[in-house]
Amino acid sequence: MVIDQETPAFRKAFGRIAEMRSYVPEIPVLALTATAMPIVKMSVIRSLELNNFKEFESFPDRENIQYVVRRINNSEFSPYFEKIRRQLNEQGRSFPKVVIFIYSKGEGRKLVR
Repeated sequence: MVIDQETPAFRKAFGRIAEMRSYVPEIPVLALTATAMPIVKMSVIRSLELNNFKEFESFPDRENIQYVVRRINNSEFSPYFEKIRRQLNEQGRSFPKVVIFIYSKGEGRKLVR
């Protein structure tokens, strides 16, 4: 799930990741972004104190990736999500990868209950 809401609490927690890493420096870190501009990427690298990092950049124009947007209202969302959940349980690893974009953590919490 992608959550489109960067809150002050998120920024505060994100700011402490480097501190947490100092306690277990051997743990690998993976930072992903789909939309960050170069200046924002450098800010993230500095914030996470990534010293020996590798950067990979790829463009999404690939034949094996399909981009579909379906706008559904709140009353339709729960049944739609349940359909995806049921199909995932039935198909397991053969189920296609899906990204569900929601606007807030609160909406996401409703889904997983």
